[in-house]
Amino acid sequence: MGYVQETFSLSKDFPFDLFRTGASAEPSPLLHRHDCLELNYAESGGGYYLIEDRREPIEAGDVFVINDLEPHMAVSDGTLSLLVVIFDPSLVWSRADEFG
Repeated sequence: MGYVQETFSLSKDFPFDLFRTGASAEPSPLLHRHDCLELNYAESGGGYYLIEDRREPIEAGDVFVINDLEPHMAVSDGTLSLLVVIFDPSLVWSRADEFG
């Protein structure tokens, strides 16, 4: 499965963003990835995550951490509500080789 690169413009002074989202009812032929870390909290509903070549079920109360540049996509049964925090990896580590 291929992927598309997504770009987020995060402020240098405040390098994170918080938003709510749902998910597609059908998987796309392309996963997406981006150069920021992503923390997802499933507020309600269900579905599954495609993360690289893995399929992970999502239920209310689940938390997912998506690594930067890791191809992924959430797929929903139509009820999923995710609280998403994206942030610059420099908030967690200062060198690219500190995690991996």
